[in-house]
Amino acid sequence: MFLAKFTQTTSDKFLPNAKTGEMPFYGDLLAGTARTLIIDAEWFHTQGLKPQTLYLCDTVTTEYEGKTRNQVKIMTEYGNDIEAIIKARKLLGAPKLITATQTVESKSTVEAEAVPFA
Repeated sequence: MFLAKFTQTTSDKFLPNAKTGEMPFYGDLLAGTARTLIIDAEWFHTQGLKPQTLYLCDTVTTEYEGKTRNQVKIMTEYGNDIEAIIKARKLLGAPKLITATQTVESKSTVEAEAVPFA
């Protein structure tokens, strides 16, 4: 589980939704461990999610066209204040993004280390 706040990206590192042309939303990881932080814009809007709002999330792993995909599952909206973030950090731990090739932990500076994909 993880706590994140999502913003629509403008980066050319991401592709827009083929149907709507909108760019995806990317999460600012504030606590816990995530395997992805990307949410499709169309899905974000149809679920009634709000940008810059804290959400308690989980990662769901699925198979699509023979490939493993990680997707963000929004569990619930979370308090939007510093006390909520502090509480989440105590419960979920420091922010950590796990990808197939690296783990990135948020500290005062970002460090990356190679870890096996689990």
